[in-house]
Amino acid sequence: ILGASGYLGNAIYKETLYAYVNHIISKGYSLEFFIEGTRSRTGKLLKPKMGILSMIMRSFFEGNKKDVYFVPIAINYDQIIEQKAYQKEGEGADKNKENAGELLKVSKVFNKKYGKVYIEFSDPVSLQDYAKENDLTSDTEDQFRDSVDNFANYLTRNMNKVALVTPMSLVSLALLTLNKKSVNFEEIVDTIKVLKDYLEFKGAKFSDLINYSERYAYSEAVKKLVERNILKEVKTFEENFYMFEDKQRTDLDFYKNNILHFFVSLTCFCKVLKQESAHSFSLDTAVKRYERLKVLFNQDFTFSARKNLKEHLLKIISYCEEQGLVSYDKKSEKIKKTFKGDSQNQFSVFYSLLDNFIETQLIALRYLRLNPVKNVDTKSLIKDILHKTKPMYLKDELKHPEALSRFNLENSFRVFDELGVMTISKNEKGRTIYSSTEDSHQLEEWIQSLKELLDVVEIKDEKPETKTSKSSSDSTQDLH
Repeated sequence: ILGASGYLGNAIYKETLYAYVNHIISKGYSLEFFIEGTRSRTGKLLKPKMGILSMIMRSFFEGNKKDVYFVPIAINYDQIIEQKAYQKEGEGADKNKENAGELLKVSKVFNKKYGKVYIEFSDPVSLQDYAKENDLTSDTEDQFRDSVDNFANYLTRNMNKVALVTPMSLVSLALLTLNKKSVNFEEIVDTIKVLKDYLEFKGAKFSDLINYSERYAYSEAVKKLVERNILKEVKTFEENFYMFEDKQRTDLDFYKNNILHFFVSLTCFCKVLKQESAHSFSLDTAVKRYERLKVLFNQDFTFSARKNLKEHLLKIISYCEEQGLVSYDKKSEKIKKTFKGDSQNQFSVFYSLLDNFIETQLIALRYLRLNPVKNVDTKSLIKDILHKTKPMYLKDELKHPEALSRFNLENSFRVFDELGVMTISKNEKGRTIYSSTEDSHQLEEWIQSLKELLDVVEIKDEKPETKTSKSSSDSTQDLH
């Protein structure tokens, strides 16, 4: 069993480890490694680490073995033991180092019930076949690096694809999507119906309990949340309902993130619908807007590359047609907004699923606008942003307390680096440091763009406009 987080920058260590991996592969032994490098603190699959995978692929390209098979595995939990520790880390605290004292405390864990662990296996992937089909090569260092990156993303997408949908993840997603201080059980169930319909369209796999009895599965999940003091049950002479405080949203966010990847493409398309002011617009326009939105989320999610973007969007459009959100003319490749029947409610559910990530980016940019940084280290920058942003929730300026996450901020900084809003580099000690852009105009454009993405307004049935209106691309300043 090997960690996948890479090497320590030591050439001797690196080559010694490669020799060991190469020997294992040549003898035909099975090898287990964790491509994320560490356990996810957010419930989402982390970006893959390339260390061990690059060694295996190097061995393959050097002809050590004719073929190597990979079996991606997805693991989900009803409840994680380290929930409080993960929450503290997300708030900026350092990870506790393992020691003998902590090991002695483990016995207490065995006295509690933490529910089920779900383990799902993807179909085996032949490296030889994948390399041929995708023209992977190791002719140059850059080509080899691209090949490893390509294959790593493919493996992680397969892990996401087989991730099991559990009652806890559905209930948590529904509660956070409703975004209310109190809800009753029927509201939870009704929201889950909307979410589950799309999951079925995507071919997602559900836990046995959901397949056996949905309402019972969801009621048991709610019951567990009450027992863990994440939800509070309130009884009146008319009804029972459930309440949860803002600080409990981060607990729910972990389980919501277990299945959020299924909805990313649909949510991005709903954002495209909202951004486009015209009643009817072309598929090419949708593709361009979707590509820009991908930039915002490419550090949090791995986007599918199995089909070209037009084919990918057409599948989403076909679902939206079934739901009465749009109509699509194949001949002219025109998308028309319709919003028939209950589609407005469905749109509202899907549209907001990624808003906490957008809000994290907005928080960071608003901070940088008033607090430009130069060569600041990760810990100091995140600590100051979290400290100065928390009071903003008291003024109801921000809607998603779970957006205040160290992990979300780190991913936001990487996005900003791609966009030129921030520069990430290393100092003389090898530590990551950040500097913000001096282009205040560019910063302001992005702030306004993110604000518009978070501005949820009711979309009513529209009629084609008779006069020219300002284009959406002008109003959003184009997401570069």
